[in-house]
Amino acid sequence: MNKLANFFLLAAAVTAGAEAAAPNAAVNYDGRDLQFSFPKCTSYPCLVFEDNFDSLDFDKWEHEITAGGGGNWEFQYYHNNRRNSFTRDGKLFIKPTLTAEDRGEEFVRNGHLDLWGSSPANLCTGNQWWGCSRSAGGGNIVNPIQSARLRTANTFAFRYGRIEVEAKMPTGDWIWPAIWLLPRRNEYGEWPCSGEIDLVESRGNRNLQGPDGKSAGVDQMGMTLHWGPKWPLNAYSKTHATKNLSGGKTFGTDFHKYQLEWGPEIGLVFSLDGEHVMTVNPPKGFWEYGKEFWVDEKTQQPLDKATWNPWKMSGGATRLAPFDKPFYIIMNVAVGGVNYFGDELTNSPYPKPWRNTDGNAMGNFYSAKNLWLPTWKDEKDETAMQVCTGYPCLVFEDNFDFLDFDKWEREITAGGGDHKEFQYYHNNRRNSFTRDGKLFIKPTLTAEDRGEEFVRNGHLDLWGSSPANLCTGNQWMGCSRTAGGGNIVNPIQSARLRTVNNFAFSYGRIEVRTGSGPPSGCCRGATNWPASGEIDLVEARGNRNLRGPDGQSVGIDQMGMTLHWGPKWPYNGYSKTHATKNLSGGNTFGSSFSLDGKHVMTVNPPKGFWEYGKKFWVDEKTQQPLDKATWNPWKASGGATRLAPFDKPFYIIMNVAVGGVNYFGDELTNSPYPKPWRNTDGNAMGNFYSAKNLWLPTWTDENDETAMQVNYEYVRVWKLQP
Repeated sequence: MNKLANFFLLAAAVTAGAEAAAPNAAVNYDGRDLQFSFPKCTSYPCLVFEDNFDSLDFDKWEHEITAGGGGNWEFQYYHNNRRNSFTRDGKLFIKPTLTAEDRGEEFVRNGHLDLWGSSPANLCTGNQWWGCSRSAGGGNIVNPIQSARLRTANTFAFRYGRIEVEAKMPTGDWIWPAIWLLPRRNEYGEWPCSGEIDLVESRGNRNLQGPDGKSAGVDQMGMTLHWGPKWPLNAYSKTHATKNLSGGKTFGTDFHKYQLEWGPEIGLVFSLDGEHVMTVNPPKGFWEYGKEFWVDEKTQQPLDKATWNPWKMSGGATRLAPFDKPFYIIMNVAVGGVNYFGDELTNSPYPKPWRNTDGNAMGNFYSAKNLWLPTWKDEKDETAMQVCTGYPCLVFEDNFDFLDFDKWEREITAGGGDHKEFQYYHNNRRNSFTRDGKLFIKPTLTAEDRGEEFVRNGHLDLWGSSPANLCTGNQWMGCSRTAGGGNIVNPIQSARLRTVNNFAFSYGRIEVRTGSGPPSGCCRGATNWPASGEIDLVEARGNRNLRGPDGQSVGIDQMGMTLHWGPKWPYNGYSKTHATKNLSGGNTFGSSFSLDGKHVMTVNPPKGFWEYGKKFWVDEKTQQPLDKATWNPWKASGGATRLAPFDKPFYIIMNVAVGGVNYFGDELTNSPYPKPWRNTDGNAMGNFYSAKNLWLPTWTDENDETAMQVNYEYVRVWKLQP
């Protein structure tokens, strides 16, 4: 079978600004919170980011998962699949393929595309424009193309410097490759206020022409800046340039270097293979540069500069605003859509099979696949985009002088981690805040915020509408809950913080200093729990008088440390890797800091975790041992070591949960009142909440520092060896 269209990258590199002539110049890349190390520049230019694509480095590149199409109603959906993004011979390939090849023609015509995901590694990255869920029917189809879009949004961003990407563009009708940059934070407002830098875009068609007869296909590439005070005002036409090759050459037949030099004095200088293409350096700033475009669409009067200039009103804005903030890198291959392939373009030997005003443009495109699909196939992958000090070393630290959103992401979900816990997590300073150099995570009553009627009869909607407030987990009805019929909405609000997009480490030393309250958390690995492992640095129960069947206290004077691991759910060998520690003399983990350097547990299986836990690996139906060759996930995975699954990068989690149907076992006894629910209750959460007159008084005191909150003094991680 012939190969489909690919986007091919040979190399990508970013150099800190040549203008930054001294080490005390402004930082030219945003590497404070990133997952991999960056050099400390002592002279300039200084290489701060490089990928030669010897492998697909997930510590640098994140895959977007969405069918949204960026507002252009493009015909592909993006996902993380090695058919669409892979490396080979030192090159990265981004390649669109037919959805029907993967899921079948019936799926495209009548199926339902669900991209929501259930864990950080596979969550939908954008629900706007129905990006996380699409249904076919009524003449509409599911996105008929699968492709990939990679970004460094959470791993690398830079401001000022030089970026160079050596790449070969794809060839094939209606294919739209792009290498571009977006602001890491929209500090001047939503698009296009905070800007967009298009290092290169092209169209894959071999024979596409504009109204002037000029070729607009794969022998042309474009470089563009997008900017404006509000949508739809965008002055990109003043900052757009194209370059056409001659003599039968195209950007799909050879590698070319796409380059940008960017600095506070020189502006933005675009080049192709070292040849200048465009310079944008407005002497009076971008408002003045584009003011002929700033006309109110209703009144046709010029916009008032004092009111509408986002770059003047924002603190710290410079002459180059909005292009004076850190931007991250994006590489993708799109297909079609109702924007980039204008209706004024003419294609041969057949015309464009849809119009941008069509109500079913995607369906019309797909119905003509017998015309365009042959242009995607060749024998050489030409239609792919291809892109060619000392130890211990402190690699992560937070002393909680302030709440650092560049390190910690808030989870937003009511899912309860399959434990049916009674809280929902959100981003609110009542539940997570810093004070006096400590981080506090504190559960509160939902009724204090939303009222008792909401708890009893309301609807909890956590979906969100922007990257900053999107629900982080819909599994177990985590994004939407409705009360009624005796069931209630989660009656507790709390917080769960994680570093999943900002920091992860494999091997080293982690130390967390915590006091006042029952801390919970540490580290999670990849998906497929428990096969990829979980490390519980510490867990505790906040009860003052809670005992197990043996009479031992299991409340706030006890803490536990645990590893979770197993070949598949529900197999979990955690009981072999669990230890507890109790304080004496009336001390509790809510009144003092403990375990300072005192050994609690060592786990170091000499023959690996399969052998270490094999007594647990018994088929629940046949009661026969599981076959090692079939079920050992750590042997089957490439690169697994003796410590698998604990040989991969893990990220940090800190949270305060309440109740649930797991951690507080029915065998535990509490005084002076018993546990107010049983884990088998159909309405455990409601039974818990109905008894709040019993447990709520234990949550408060004059100092606001009881078991109802936990504070963290610091989190530190050291790398112990190169």
